Amino acid sequence: MFYKELIDGSCEQNPKNVERNSFGIYIRLLYSFFSVALLIGFSCITNGRKGIFYLLFSFCPSFVYLYLFKKKIKKRIKFSHIVEMVLYGAISSIIFAGFLEYIFSLLCFYFCHTCFLKNVKESYSFACSIVMLLYFFFGVAYVEEFSKICPIFFINSNSIVNEYIELPIIENHNFKNDITYENNEHNNKFNKFKYIYVDDKFEYIFFSLCSSAGFSSTENLIYFTLTSEHNFLTIIILRNIICVLLHMSCSGISSYNIINNRNNENRKGIMQNILSILRSLFLSSLFHAIYDYSIYCSSLNIPEYQISFFKALFMYSFFSMIFIFFVIIKGSV
Repeated sequence: MFYKELIDGSCEQNPKNVERNSFGIYIRLLYSFFSVALLIGFSCITNGRKGIFYLLFSFCPSFVYLYLFKKKIKKRIKFSHIVEMVLYGAISSIIFAGFLEYIFSLLCFYFCHTCFLKNVKESYSFACSIVMLLYFFFGVAYVEEFSKICPIFFINSNSIVNEYIELPIIENHNFKNDITYENNEHNNKFNKFKYIYVDDKFEYIFFSLCSSAGFSSTENLIYFTLTSEHNFLTIIILRNIICVLLHMSCSGISSYNIINNRNNENRKGIMQNILSILRSLFLSSLFHAIYDYSIYCSSLNIPEYQISFFKALFMYSFFSMIFIFFVIIKGSV
């Protein structure tokens, strides 16, 4: 294989990958139609005639944010891949996160009944607040961040990691070390499912943002159905501006940490890879937990100075995530 072929495009050379497998294409197409139909059906059933409006208003801001990020990518990205990643986050990640949160709440049923329903003595209120923060960290933030990042399983980022060695020029051609490359390919049994090829970190981060955008948009749609009409406009604006950006920033930071760990460490085995991913989610999950915890505490019947403190904590967590995310984006472009 010529050296030019190694660096040209997205390395889509393998005819056995899912992208060129007609059965895989049909499965993805079927999933996409099913997901869109499910979103439309849910919105129309719960909101009646306003269902389509709620659905569009939930997803449009996310696509605007994705468009702004997409402008920074020079490579042409298939629109179908963007839509598929958004739908993975909108349906699969939401269902997976809901299932895990339900299981976690069952395991912590006594704690949830005691602390969240305020059946706790005053002397134990501080300890209960600490346990509540831990619950938001493990039972909500970590679960959501892990669920949002799951669709990157379909991303092939091998071209980002230095997996071949250039040999000296022989007869005007550069050859890669085929033995090293083939061994790495055989070690990864799931490569045939990774049909979205990326060439740099920002493309990898961008597709994680697509999944997060779908997740936060569906979450917005669910919240809109539970919101009364008198505060609907306030909720919809705040969620579209703040919550969507927070979710996307958290996923962007997590995916950046994941791809950096792949570059810096040679990990083998499924368990080691899962532990590496969980470690990469720590920072995003921590600020996400503080964000959720501050919102919950601000809604309680507590003294005004405590409400002010939690509002300040809320703003701190939000702007910290935004700042860290844009620093990463600036360094990745």
